[in-house]
Amino acid sequence: MTNAEEYLNSVNKRAEELRPLRLFAAENYIPIIKQSTEKLLFAVTAMTKPKKILEIGTAIGYSGLIMLRAHKDAELVTIEKEEDFYEMAYDNFEKFAGGGVRSIIQKMGDAIEILPTLKDKFDLIFLDGPKAQYIKFLPYLVDLLTVGGVLFADDVLFMGMVQGKIETPVKKRSIVKNLQRFNEAVAQHPQLESVMLDIEDGISLSVKMFGGENV
Repeated sequence: MTNAEEYLNSVNKRAEELRPLRLFAAENYIPIIKQSTEKLLFAVTAMTKPKKILEIGTAIGYSGLIMLRAHKDAELVTIEKEEDFYEMAYDNFEKFAGGGVRSIIQKMGDAIEILPTLKDKFDLIFLDGPKAQYIKFLPYLVDLLTVGGVLFADDVLFMGMVQGKIETPVKKRSIVKNLQRFNEAVAQHPQLESVMLDIEDGISLSVKMFGGENV
C-alpha cells in the first residue's frame, strides 16, 4: 500500500459500520476485498448508479454491502459456492443491509453453472470469485453486461505473480497462467474498453462499448 493509500484509508470513515465484518474476516482468515480496492469499488458503484449488480464470490457479504451502500436503489445478485459463506452472508445482509434485504438475491453454487441460467442484464459486475475460473466466466459476463456497463475484476495481478514480480509457487502456477489469459482476453476483447490498475492485488475495469456476438 502506498503512502497516499494509507492516508486515504486513515481519513475515510465511511465503512465504519462494517468494521466488525472486516475484523471478523481478518481473525478467521477469510479473504475479503482490500481497503483501497473497496474505495474504488464504492466510487465506481456510486458514479455508475447501476440498477442491477452481479457479484461472483459473495464470501461473507462484505463487498456486496459496500456496493449497496454506494447505491441503495441497486438490486444485487450474488453467487457463492461455499455453503458456510452463503449462510454467513445471509445473516450479514439481514443485519447490515438496512432496508435493502429485499434487493439482494443470493445464489449458492458454482458460478460456471449458474451464469448460463441468468436472464437479466447487469449494469455492474464485480468479479471476485475463484481466480483460475475468470477466463471461463468471461464470455458469460460480457453477455450479461449491459452496453455501457462495467466489469470490475479484482486480484488480476495476484500478489504480483502475474507480472512476475515475485516467484510463483508450483501450486499457484495454474491460477497465474489463467489470470494472464484472462487479462489478455479482456484487453483484446472487441466489445470491451479496459484499463488495469496496479492497486493492491490488481484491478481491471472494463466498459462494454457495444452489443453483438461475443468472442
